[in-house]
Amino acid sequence: MPTPQDTESRAAVKEFLLAEYHNVAESFWKNEQTGETRVNWFLGIITAGAAGLIGLASAEHNREIQILLTYPSALVVFLLAALWQYKWIERKERKRK
Repeated sequence: MPTPQDTESRAAVKEFLLAEYHNVAESFWKNEQTGETRVNWFLGIITAGAAGLIGLASAEHNREIQILLTYPSALVVFLLAALWQYKWIERKERKRK
């Protein structure tokens, strides 16, 4: 037969574990937000770099270099954005469950 002290001890342990779970879950989502910010910065820097290279090629009126830079740059930015979007959707689905 459990004593009142055992019941209090179990309640305290349960309360502690729930608080710890809440702290770990909050830390996880803050970490996810930090990672999302890094990806946004990375995509911005890649896009700005590609735009700068294309701008330089346009200023020289060299159509071949402009085409060689434009299409691969657009493809890389699109693929990175698509992968990020897929991860974002996957994370939202996990959060719902």
